[in-house]
Amino acid sequence: MLRRLLFVAAVLLLPLGGCAIADALTKPLPSATGTTSEGDVYALREGYQVVLKAMDPYVNLRRCGAPTSPKLCSQQKVADQLVLADRAAKTALDNAENLVRNAPEVSGVSAYSAAKAAISTVKEILAVYAN
Repeated sequence: MLRRLLFVAAVLLLPLGGCAIADALTKPLPSATGTTSEGDVYALREGYQVVLKAMDPYVNLRRCGAPTSPKLCSQQKVADQLVLADRAAKTALDNAENLVRNAPEVSGVSAYSAAKAAISTVKEILAVYAN
């Protein structure tokens, strides 16, 4: 419990500010309807950059578990989950961006929705384990 409290305090001290971090984890991601434009995907990517500012401090903390672990530490399993989810989100965002940029005649809603779902996974892991 103390570890979580200290992590939250550390996140709140980030240059971005605590309110923006909390918003990143609670604010819904934009939805795509009809056709999806490059602007929609870029807006989603910008939202993901804010989520990364909440994820990176947790992943970069020293790991818990050793007798000499600091009070503010991260769990290896959670950091591993975040790294895998981050890779999936980046891949999905890149795919959505490539689709709307290179094939504008094709609806990018499915690719956009896949990217949004991948980002939501990162947000959920953070909300459950890093708060």
